[in-house]
Amino acid sequence: GMKQLEPNPWDTIEERYPVGTRIIGQVKTVTDFGIFIGIEEGIDGLVHVSEMSWSKRAKNPTELYKKGQEVEAVVLRIDRENERISLGIKQLKPDPWESVPEKYRVGQVVTGKVTTLTDFGAFVEVEEGIDGLVHISDMSWTKRVRHPKEIVRKGDTVDVVILDINQERRRVSLGIKQLQENPWNELAEKYAAGTECKARIVRLLDHGAIVEVEEQVEGFVPAQHMAIPEMSSALEHFHVDEEIPLKVIKIDPDNRKIVLSVQEYFADHPDELDAFVEAHPRRELTEEELAASEASKDEELDKELAAENVDEA
Repeated sequence: GMKQLEPNPWDTIEERYPVGTRIIGQVKTVTDFGIFIGIEEGIDGLVHVSEMSWSKRAKNPTELYKKGQEVEAVVLRIDRENERISLGIKQLKPDPWESVPEKYRVGQVVTGKVTTLTDFGAFVEVEEGIDGLVHISDMSWTKRVRHPKEIVRKGDTVDVVILDINQERRRVSLGIKQLQENPWNELAEKYAAGTECKARIVRLLDHGAIVEVEEQVEGFVPAQHMAIPEMSSALEHFHVDEEIPLKVIKIDPDNRKIVLSVQEYFADHPDELDAFVEAHPRRELTEEELAASEASKDEELDKELAAENVDEA
């Protein structure tokens, strides 16, 4: 063959492109796992997706590169026997994690951009290549956050507090609620057991209701405390956004929990009870309501409500 008349370029590859050499070449192929760059005639190198950015959440190569585009990269490894070269693009810049201990400390407030939402939290890019996680439990002192989209959206710029830095595992834990003082000592005074208030129903569950006592402050109303005789489901008698009269029967600042009762409120206002019961007859649920109820089921929260029913029994 003709190519056998020419010297094999792979024979001297290590001398011509030692590890650490910067090369400039054209993108030959773009795949989901990386891009192939033409280094010279007959020699292509692969930049794997993991070598494109220091960030753990690197984008799909098809979003970043096009065939024919000129790209700079660094030689990482050479496998002459199998005629393979591994290249890197992120190595053109310093690893941002190396300077993390000098730049960041626990307790520091930083500003970042929300890059990803998951069921368990939101990832915030503190700087290029440094993403931290705000777990849903660190989003609000008082609100029961089911999904991070209730608090933040992808693309939002947010202030966060650094809770923990693990340089070895390249992880940063962040918090949003820590930007404010824990309000539960104040709430314990404001809503001491026996306090009467009105609250808006925000969720109806099998074992009771979740109400908003004040902005971002939620409480439990166990089913047996909803003052409707022989009630099988709160959804059949009440509506979300309805305001109901209540009395605080328990407040637990350590576990950030307020338990309230319609029944106990009417124990002090018996003349109002009949009108309340009359205003909440049992009704047949529409298919839409049944579907919405099924979709918003929260077994963990329902278990907590069920436990409150037992505790109060």
